[in-house]
Amino acid sequence: MYANQVQPEQSLRDRFLQQLNLLKINRKKVPLDILKTEYKKGYQNLCNDLKITGSQYAKQLTLSGIRFHKDYMQEGAERINRIIEQSGLMKQLSKAVFVHQDIVDFEKICGKLQTEISREADVFYREHLGILITEECLVSPDTSPLVFSMVNGCVLVDDKWIPKEEFTKKVKYSMEDNT
Repeated sequence: MYANQVQPEQSLRDRFLQQLNLLKINRKKVPLDILKTEYKKGYQNLCNDLKITGSQYAKQLTLSGIRFHKDYMQEGAERINRIIEQSGLMKQLSKAVFVHQDIVDFEKICGKLQTEISREADVFYREHLGILITEECLVSPDTSPLVFSMVNGCVLVDDKWIPKEEFTKKVKYSMEDNT
């Protein structure tokens, strides 16, 4: 069984942007010390909501396309957490939210983090390779087996990881077209 670590939600960005805008408006209209005292409960709730929604949105942006088989999930998660800690980008994300209320900056930083995570995931995928012999290989001796990663359940085609279930459907349809 393969699991994506996040499930994209269409309205997540909109909800996050709405919360950022509310924080920006509050900060412009009310001094921070008053927000933290007289409006403490509402301000803390908004900040907590921003932490939760921002975290969910960052996961959606940074982990999209990352797949781990359950047998490799713990090591994969440890590698990703190490990359996140070493990147130094968490403070920048927090600043984009709580200091600048800037979703564009937030998304750029997530893009940098996504690149680093994807790079590490690719290394991990390539450490556990095998070959996948398709029906086409058995029918046509000139057809080479596919490079397969047991970590993500994908085949490597033109230096891109394609989920085995998607690729085998394409191969099956291609073989049926040739008969």
